[in-house]
Amino acid sequence: MERIICPGCQQSIRVPEEALGKRAKCTFCKCHFLCGLRPADGIAPSTRLLRNIPVAQKRFLPALVLLFASALGIFQNSLQAIQAFADPRAFEEKTLDQFERVEQLKEMGPVTVTWRPRIQIASAILSTISLIGAFAMLRARRHGLAMIGSAVGMFNIANCCCFANILIGGWALSTLMKPDVRAEFGGSSSPEEPPSPTQLVGD
Repeated sequence: MERIICPGCQQSIRVPEEALGKRAKCTFCKCHFLCGLRPADGIAPSTRLLRNIPVAQKRFLPALVLLFASALGIFQNSLQAIQAFADPRAFEEKTLDQFERVEQLKEMGPVTVTWRPRIQIASAILSTISLIGAFAMLRARRHGLAMIGSAVGMFNIANCCCFANILIGGWALSTLMKPDVRAEFGGSSSPEEPPSPTQLVGD
């Protein structure tokens, strides 16, 4: 068995000697690469990336959905907060009118006028954190940051479609907790016990 570095995810992996000089597929990031022959000086065989398939990675879809939900939350909350501060009288009249239609909620109107813009600003900031975490998840960099972004997205209930955010953030968080997904992030594998061999895909 030979130890090499995958050119797609930079993980230390093992390949059988018969894989040297052939195309192989990484079991972590699913990229296709050419595994070079061992040089005469005895250093590790070189590798060359041939094809990377991000959609095949378990983290790709939840990260993409989290990215979209976070961007939507930033846009919506920022726009509504700007409108509230730009024309406070119109915002107050519209908000009070909405609460006047429901007898049980009339008393909450003035409180909502005061706090809704501030909550929207806070939600936009939290959505920004989720957006950064989604980028980290897509790039398989900074696992802790990706976890924080997913958790923030899950509990950012003031964001648009709050119930959907719980599902999206929970999906991303559970995906990040899987050992094989965590191993895709740099520095998560032990050098003494490299991961399993690549899968050969042909000569």
